[in-house]
Amino acid sequence: MKKNNILKNIFWILLCLISIYRLYLTGDRDIIQLNSPHDEYWYINNAKNNIFGGEYTHMSYIHLPIYSIWLKFSSLIGIPTRFLIDLFWVLATAYLVYSIIKIINNYIIGLLLFIYLIFHPYIFEIFDRALSETLLTVISAFVIASAIEIWNNRNNTRNLRWKFAVVIYVAGCAFGYHTRSEGIVFVVPIMTLFIYSIFYRKQWWIKSQKFKIALPLLIYPFISIITLSILISTIHYAKTGIYARYDLEHPGYLNALTAINKINAGQTEKYVTASKNVLSVAYEESETLNEIRQYLDNESGKMWRKISEDSTGIKGEIANGWFYWALRDAAYQAGWYKDPKYANNKFKRVSEEIVNSYKSGKIKAKSYAISPFLDPDYSKWIKNLPISIINVTDLILYPSSNFIQKVEDSATIDQKYIYTEITGKRREASKFQFKGWIKLPERTLVQLKASNVNIKDMEFLTKKRPDVQGAYSINLEIPNGDIQTAKIKYQTPDGKSDEVMFKDLKMGGVTDIKGQIDTQIGIDSLNIYKSKKRLEKLNKVLNSIYPYIGYIALPIIILGIIIPLLNNKINCCYILFILCTIAVSSRVLLISVIDSSSYNGIQARYILPAIPAYALMLFIGLQIILKELVKSK
Repeated sequence: MKKNNILKNIFWILLCLISIYRLYLTGDRDIIQLNSPHDEYWYINNAKNNIFGGEYTHMSYIHLPIYSIWLKFSSLIGIPTRFLIDLFWVLATAYLVYSIIKIINNYIIGLLLFIYLIFHPYIFEIFDRALSETLLTVISAFVIASAIEIWNNRNNTRNLRWKFAVVIYVAGCAFGYHTRSEGIVFVVPIMTLFIYSIFYRKQWWIKSQKFKIALPLLIYPFISIITLSILISTIHYAKTGIYARYDLEHPGYLNALTAINKINAGQTEKYVTASKNVLSVAYEESETLNEIRQYLDNESGKMWRKISEDSTGIKGEIANGWFYWALRDAAYQAGWYKDPKYANNKFKRVSEEIVNSYKSGKIKAKSYAISPFLDPDYSKWIKNLPISIINVTDLILYPSSNFIQKVEDSATIDQKYIYTEITGKRREASKFQFKGWIKLPERTLVQLKASNVNIKDMEFLTKKRPDVQGAYSINLEIPNGDIQTAKIKYQTPDGKSDEVMFKDLKMGGVTDIKGQIDTQIGIDSLNIYKSKKRLEKLNKVLNSIYPYIGYIALPIIILGIIIPLLNNKINCCYILFILCTIAVSSRVLLISVIDSSSYNGIQARYILPAIPAYALMLFIGLQIILKELVKSK
């Protein structure tokens, strides 16, 4: 017993030390500031507007608000978002390891699971972005861990551990479901467990005192999901007059999308449903839709066609992943979004006009549409589904930086201020420094600034240059400055001032400046410093190691499924293994459908929320195999 306690203490000390090191590794990282009005920047700006504030436009409520609430929370408590998401990830992973050790009683497996999750290369890089998938990944780990803890403490419901687990689980299910639009995937394992409980209803529903397993695990989550849905929809109704969680659920808009997508105007290309031919028919049948034709054909449409073409290679069309945004943008330019009810009624009229044409037999319609965002011509894309499933599975089994979209700061100056206000900033991405001289009166104030930052460096001219008559030395630097917008400003002691763009100066030479103040500036040296990321070397190692784990992961998972069936040992550990498998498989299937029907879904960000379930599945499978090997000996 004493030896076991020592081992436990060593384990938790190791976990703490690894956690501290892990947080140190990303301690200098910040959220990348992108000009992405439909993705990252939308969440940032929504947090800036206090979630439901600001004037209504077609962009006001295009996503669910949970991630923006998280961003606002990090801003209010003053902890940089990048650090906070990492901190919660470490806590969630530690909680998951704590919960599973209580079942498998194997600290080595627990340690390996912890290391695998917190050092996963996807986590390091994708957490740099303000994406809702990052929060959903953390929530997923918390939900799985708390569900296990509810089971672990099922015979002691007065235990503080049980009560804490119930709160985390129920709240996590509600927030997880409403973090992204594909919330149904989040609850597939719970629905599977519910079906399982029906077959074993005596243990789950009859003999269980006050349903102490069934209620918290199977009923409370759906109550919390429905409650939060009602709350979000009610607030949205108060702001827009339409009862929905967000704008993309407005019934008129959804019906219009469905009606357009169902038009049968001949075979369309992969990823394209609302082709030019389809839209041409829609314009003829819908006088209302025709109002926005000029914007879809020219102004807004050109931009979306270019974005779509760059991603898919299909020229002259707007692919499915962008059409629903293009339709809203065109409607906004046509003046439909002066009022949300007005826009909804306009889209409703579009739907009615096209549907009436279906019914009258003027135009042909495709088969039943499962979703307004899914191509109803299933025969066109279903044949691509198997290869998409394989490719998406590769995302999980063989994680690589090749699957991660590389991005750099692209936000405008105004957007950068909002990013910094909401997400915080701990390091400068770069700085540039120059040394040289300038011919101006002594005590002239010289400042170096860039349009995307405040003035950071200034000096008075006091040190004469012995090698240049009438010149004074200058040595200035500016952090995170854009060299293309940088300028040197100077003000003489008598109050005269002028400035010169840095890009207009000769590097390593002398530039004559003609303006309000005539002068000469010489540049001796220009140095651009890039901040060193602590993670760079380790990340290369991780990106080379993790794909190889995939080669042993697949046989482990297969054996983990087969061995208990052969031994007829269907225990709680095996059920958890199967539920994790279902959780991963459902997300793989969802992304595969998107990839085969709408746009390229082979992106690590989409599979990220499944990583906690996959890792747990992998290491439970390893535990099953190890126990079988010990037994055989």
